[in-house]
Amino acid sequence: MTSGSPMVVGIDKAGIKYLPSRSFFILSSKTVSDMVGECLESGIMRVLAEEVHFAEEFFRLESLEAGEVMQKFRTYGIKFAIVVSPQKMQARRFKEMVAEENRGKHFGVFTDRRKAEEWLLRGR
Repeated sequence: MTSGSPMVVGIDKAGIKYLPSRSFFILSSKTVSDMVGECLESGIMRVLAEEVHFAEEFFRLESLEAGEVMQKFRTYGIKFAIVVSPQKMQARRFKEMVAEENRGKHFGVFTDRRKAEEWLLRGR
């Protein structure tokens, strides 16, 4: 954990760390180390987050936020899924990044929570 950062409140279920919808935790390049630390401490190497857990910069690729967050999870072998609204998936550059990243095994973006969970649990 980084000094002075609040612990991330996540629900551990079926080997997935869920960030609760009502959580005020914003996942960013500044806070991703806290989440990675919690995953490594708990041994849970799958994370499910929702659109509400990201600042708008995450979805604007020129900010580099998404790349920095994804790289940190990838470096530590943590499988990471995000559930977003269909409207968010329509942004052209974000949609292109999602298509590229969804081919890999570390990061997935979904509009359906059940599909995100199934993807996270695949290859246990």
